[in-house]
Amino acid sequence: MSGSKAIGFVFVVATFCFAGFAGWAGHSHDHFVGTVSAEEADAKWGDLSGQFIYGGEPPVPEALELNKDAEFCGPFDLHSEQLRVDKESRGIANVVIWLEMPRRQTPPIHESYAESAKADVLLANKDCRFVPHVTTLRTTQKLLIKNDDKIAHNTAAYLKRNLPFNAVSPPETEDRRTARRVERAPAKVSCSIHAWMTGWLLVQDHPYMAVTDKEGRFTIKNLPAGEWTFHVWHEVPNDVTAASQESASQTWKKGLVTVTVKPGENDFGQWTLDPKLFK
Repeated sequence: MSGSKAIGFVFVVATFCFAGFAGWAGHSHDHFVGTVSAEEADAKWGDLSGQFIYGGEPPVPEALELNKDAEFCGPFDLHSEQLRVDKESRGIANVVIWLEMPRRQTPPIHESYAESAKADVLLANKDCRFVPHVTTLRTTQKLLIKNDDKIAHNTAAYLKRNLPFNAVSPPETEDRRTARRVERAPAKVSCSIHAWMTGWLLVQDHPYMAVTDKEGRFTIKNLPAGEWTFHVWHEVPNDVTAASQESASQTWKKGLVTVTVKPGENDFGQWTLDPKLFK
C-alpha cells in the first residue's frame, strides 16, 4: 500500500471510531444503566400516597343472611363488605387505584418488583369470606386459591379478557390459576355455595396497583417519575367519577385522574367522596 493510501485508510478508520465513540457517549443513561449512579437511579422513581374518606356519617354494615352452613359460618358474625367506612377516620376501605396504561404499553418497572414478578398471590376462603376482599394480580404471577375452612367452597372469577374460572375448593385444599391478559377493571369473585361471599380481582401487567386499608389509605411505591393517569374504582359506584379536596370538587371522567409523580415522596392528598356515589 502506498504512503498516501495508508494515510487515507488510517484517517477513515480513525474518523469511524471517533464517531462510534461519540455516538455511544451521546446515548442516555436509560440505555447504559451501568453508568448510572445510585443517586441518579433513585431520582427516577417516586412513591404515591393518599387517602379516601366518606363525606358523611359512616354507614353501619348490614348483617349477612346465611343461606347455607350457618352452623359453621354463623360464629364469624359476617357483615356486608360492599362499603366499609372507619368510624374514627371515616376512611373508605377497598378503594382500588392503579396506573392506567394504553393498550399494549407497559411502564418502566422498578427493580424492587423483580422478586415478586412470578410469585404466588394468595386469595383465601377463610371464615366464610374471601380474604383479601380485593386481590391485585400481575399477569406474570399465579393466583393461589386456598380453602382454610372445614367446609367446601368454590371460587368463581368472572373475568372478561381472560378465561373465567370456577375453582372448586374442598376443605383445607389449594389450587393455582393464571390470568395472562390485562383486565380493564376488577372482576367479581363469588362462591355459588355461599351466596353472600363476594370479592374482586384486578389483573394488570405491572405492579402499580393499590387497595385502600380500613382508614382509606394507600401507597404505591417506586413509580416511574413523570405524568401518569390513574384509575380510581370502588365496587359500589365502580368508577369513582367525582371527589373533593378542601371544598374544591373535581370530576374524574371514567374514574381517571392525571398525577405528576416526582422523585421521592408524593402526597396525592385526602379526597372526600360524596355519599351519593354509593347509593
